[in-house]
Amino acid sequence: MDNLMRITKVMKAIAPIYGTTNHTTTATEVDARGYSRAMWIISTGAMNATAVLEIEVQSATATGGTFADVTSAALVDATSASEGKIFIIDHPVSVTKPFLKIAGTSKTARVNVSAVCLLYNGSHKSPSNSSDVAQVIAI
Repeated sequence: MDNLMRITKVMKAIAPIYGTTNHTTTATEVDARGYSRAMWIISTGAMNATAVLEIEVQSATATGGTFADVTSAALVDATSASEGKIFIIDHPVSVTKPFLKIAGTSKTARVNVSAVCLLYNGSHKSPSNSSDVAQVIAI
C-alpha cells in the first residue's frame, strides 16, 4: 500500500449524495498537474426504479476556469440495473487543461452516488474487473 500511495494521488470527486430528480452533483475540482492519467471511480448505491445517471469528465486551463467536456470520457444513461455497481473512467490528462472535475446528473429519479479520482503516471492498461464493475471507459 505504501508503494502505491507514493505514485498516486487520491482525490475526492463527489462526496456521497442522494441525488434527487434532475439533481446536479457538486463536484470537487481536481488539480492533475504533474500526472499523466486520471481514473475516476464512481460508485452507485440505491437507485429508484426509473433512475438514470449521467456523468461527464470536464477539464479547464485554470483552477475555477470554464470547464468543458473531455471527449469520450462520459458515463451515459446508467439505469437502476446499475444499482450497487462501480463505473470507471480512465483518461489521459491534458497538459494544457489539467484542472478536472466530473459533472453528474440524476435525470429521472433518485440515486445514491459518490466518486473519487485517482491520479497516476504511466501508460494505460485495461484493468481486470470483478463482477461489481459495471463498465470501464478507457481512452
